[in-house]
Amino acid sequence: MDRFKSAASANFRRFGSFGRFLTSGAFNTFATYILYLALLPVLPYRWSYTIAYATGIALAYLLYRYFVFGTSGGRYGPLWVALIYLLQYLLGLALVSFWVQVLDAPALWAPAFAIAIATPLSYVLNRLVFGADKNNAGLESAATAAHDKES
Repeated sequence: MDRFKSAASANFRRFGSFGRFLTSGAFNTFATYILYLALLPVLPYRWSYTIAYATGIALAYLLYRYFVFGTSGGRYGPLWVALIYLLQYLLGLALVSFWVQVLDAPALWAPAFAIAIATPLSYVLNRLVFGADKNNAGLESAATAAHDKES
């Protein structure tokens, strides 16, 4: 079993954190969509969507912490991830609107445009939260350093 674990770990390291970020995003999207479908028969679609979306934020935090970056993101890591998701949603909404209303491009492709721009930005922001490496506490250490400078 340890041999299998080592081989799997080596394969995922080869992807780099951006590859793991994309992989975790695909898994998260699939898992929360399945949850949404499972909730639809028993809850209204808005509740189903809200529960699936909130679950996706929690799952994203866990995936980023243990799979993508391998650090906790500090005391406020979960809050930062939730805020990044909110920012990503608002940016995506603006980009979809820009695609359709300003560029007069087909609405069918608007989400792809939003994803192409928002995903790299989301990765960079999450990397700030979780730190560039395991020895860096990310935004929390930067905030502490700035506070210490002021003192």
